[in-house]
Amino acid sequence: MTTKSRASALAELKALMLCHGVASAATVRTEIARVFSLGLGFIHGTVFMLDNRIPVNTSFLDGVEADGAPTLELDDNGQPYIEWSGQRFPSPPIAPPQVCDRPLGGLTVGDYFSLHNQDTIFSAPLRQCVFISSGRPCLFCTFEGGRMQRLSAEEFSIGLRGIMAERSVNAVAIGGGTPNLRDHGAKYYAELVAEAKRLDLQVSVELVPPPDVRSLDQLLDAGADALIMSLEIWDERQRSRVCLGKGEVARSHYFDAWRYATERLGRGMVGSVLLFGLEPIESTEAGALALVDMDVVPTILPYRRYAASQIEPLFAPDARGYMRVARRCAQALSERQLSAHAQPGCTGCQGCSLEGLLQLTAPPEHG
Repeated sequence: MTTKSRASALAELKALMLCHGVASAATVRTEIARVFSLGLGFIHGTVFMLDNRIPVNTSFLDGVEADGAPTLELDDNGQPYIEWSGQRFPSPPIAPPQVCDRPLGGLTVGDYFSLHNQDTIFSAPLRQCVFISSGRPCLFCTFEGGRMQRLSAEEFSIGLRGIMAERSVNAVAIGGGTPNLRDHGAKYYAELVAEAKRLDLQVSVELVPPPDVRSLDQLLDAGADALIMSLEIWDERQRSRVCLGKGEVARSHYFDAWRYATERLGRGMVGSVLLFGLEPIESTEAGALALVDMDVVPTILPYRRYAASQIEPLFAPDARGYMRVARRCAQALSERQLSAHAQPGCTGCQGCSLEGLLQLTAPPEHG
């Protein structure tokens, strides 16, 4: 087997980890979970630092890895690594801060906060969603639904400050469910943005575009550095089948919201997730290119079926097809002089997608 360059091997390995998960012997999985204090968490993912520097948020403890998943092993010193293409890549997971075990909002800090890379906190302060409670969930969602219980601004600040006392972080990515149909959470999330800015953090917020796009001013006036309004699926028919409530928000309304936010934040400061595996590959690629043309940064996120999800992917995990779409997206971003890493918070973290790594370490190829 021909040894690939380290950059090419890294991109290929990350694609495999994102699409297939990470495998290991049961004894290795148990030992790593013990040493790094890992649990499933509210997102089920484990974040590995591939080559000690590249975050990869993927399946590990939940046992849903697919055939072809790269194998995590322990070296003679007990350190995790993955052997790929004749090269060894140290791959330790990120251990959660100790504060994650402390009570907060009726649960624990770790039920609302996690680290998606070494300097970016992800927070889901609302673990419910109005689309779930109204019987119109997104079929890929793993949120529980139920009564609308959310962190207050004060509780949110307590969680952030607890993590910041242990770790050197500079950004928080706020996501979660949609609390209401009036403004889709713009006012609520704006209160949390204000708390994060008091702590001198960069902030991204993910939400469904509110019915009146001017409601986004609340977030922007509070200091949000980036907004993610995720279409999820480019094909309109498929989106309406999968996103039962969100799918009623017209794609044209997303366009309006993206334009409105971009005018205030600047090019490349608005993002949108597209799920790889829930529509034909060609449709996802067309959507990614259309987003880039609007100066919106796509995050191409492979869909992994969890127990709480209600829909199977259209096709088995396909790292090669995923790399093709991510490479084309990275190429389009570079041609438009945009960077996935330039957007603070969720999109810039790049723990869940590949295009940022391709822009930095594996220049996109034509064809």
